[in-house]
Amino acid sequence: MKAIELGEQDPQFIARAVFLLFDQGRFVEADQIVRKLQENRSPFSSDLTRMAAQVSLQLENFDRALDLA
Repeated sequence: MKAIELGEQDPQFIARAVFLLFDQGRFVEADQIVRKLQENRSPFSSDLTRMAAQVSLQLENFDRALDLA
């Protein structure tokens, strides 16, 4: 999380962080990373897009999950 806050932009690193946060049930933090990526208009891999949709589902943000899917 600290590396991302400090500006880390490696897509594989960021995706891994989101996956780890999801596995730990830290959905709000995973969602914060995804939203930051969207604000920066960073490209999403298909795996990251799928994970972002799952995070949104866990947070009961169904409209956003549908948009991501």
